[in-house]
Amino acid sequence: MRDLGAECRQQLVNDIIAVSGPTPPGREAGRQHLDGYILNASLGVLLVRLDAALAHLAATQVAPVHDRFHFSIPPWRDRTAAWHTGIRSAGAVLMGGLVWECTGWPDGATFAMFVVVTCSRFAANENPVRDSIGFLRGAVWAVLVAAIITFMVLPDQAVWETLVLSLFVPMMVGGLALRDPRTAGTAAPYNNFLPFMVYPGNQSRLDELTFFNTNSAVVLGIGCSVLVFRLVLPFDPDAERWRMRRQIVRDLRRIALAPAIPDPGAWVNRLTTGFARLVRHASTMSDAQTNAYLDGVLSAMTVGLNLIRLRGLLARGSLPPAVEAAVGRMLVAFGAWKGGPPVELARIVMATLAQIRAAVDGEANLSRRLDLGWSVAYLEILARELHTNTRFFDITRRFHLPPDGTGREAA
Repeated sequence: MRDLGAECRQQLVNDIIAVSGPTPPGREAGRQHLDGYILNASLGVLLVRLDAALAHLAATQVAPVHDRFHFSIPPWRDRTAAWHTGIRSAGAVLMGGLVWECTGWPDGATFAMFVVVTCSRFAANENPVRDSIGFLRGAVWAVLVAAIITFMVLPDQAVWETLVLSLFVPMMVGGLALRDPRTAGTAAPYNNFLPFMVYPGNQSRLDELTFFNTNSAVVLGIGCSVLVFRLVLPFDPDAERWRMRRQIVRDLRRIALAPAIPDPGAWVNRLTTGFARLVRHASTMSDAQTNAYLDGVLSAMTVGLNLIRLRGLLARGSLPPAVEAAVGRMLVAFGAWKGGPPVELARIVMATLAQIRAAVDGEANLSRRLDLGWSVAYLEILARELHTNTRFFDITRRFHLPPDGTGREAA
């Protein structure tokens, strides 16, 4: 790989020498040399980064002693989902308080308390509707097991050793279920609530009336929260994917016009985190849809990175004034983009690209010529991505796969 990188750099030098000799090449030959050193420069950088990535991968296989390295990945922030969760939680708490107030239930405080506990548990989840069912299922299992232990097992116990033995099996089953991702959502509330529902004491055990009043308040409180979370602004994975696309386009506008040039690593981490969240909620998506969203997110990542690189060239001040003005107008067009089909935006990119290609032919300074070459490379990628992923960047409508051969939507 390093040998290939050295060969790319040599070919890059050869192309630069060819266009800087005493006899300039013709227009077509000059274009070929420009494409050649753009390609070799880009490939050389790619090989260097791939070499570094493989070195990091090797380091993960055999970690150094006392290694404290960890990846710091910021969470994906979805303000709309946060507002929805807040509205659901407020509705559930108000309903719990209303039931307590209207019924005068002696265990209404327990009912309202578990409504609040359940809402706080769901509020931090990415998909509260899916997780809430598992939470309710775990509480129901805890009540059933606690009833067996309280009314059939504990009355026959005389010493604490047999008490521990009687609790050992159901708690061990819960612990094993907690280690399986398929049952972890049910096992967590089961393990939390079972000791509370059994409430073993030194000199007493729960009577039937207290058991049913207290534990029914627990289950009904959880059920109230689950009902509200399922009926009030229910979680919609399609809407979440649409919000993600709108947020990506807003971020591209911010990258184009933000006062400070964004960090490339933070941009990559942000989109990686967003797509990982999308995949976790992709149970209703086909493989074709998932791959299409992956292509779109990678395209957006590429567009953002090249906008950042273009802004870096402008910040260095190494481009001719006319080219700087053209690139600046293109960035303003990105900043004004409202998220419709990027046809006009792609046209502006292509016009800027043609202007820079023309400027390369008349540039005698080699350093400036190289920077112009990098500008051409970045703009070529922008134009290609905007053209290839027009459907994904059009946030005025939901994202669908193109029709298949029968004229129907593929997904």
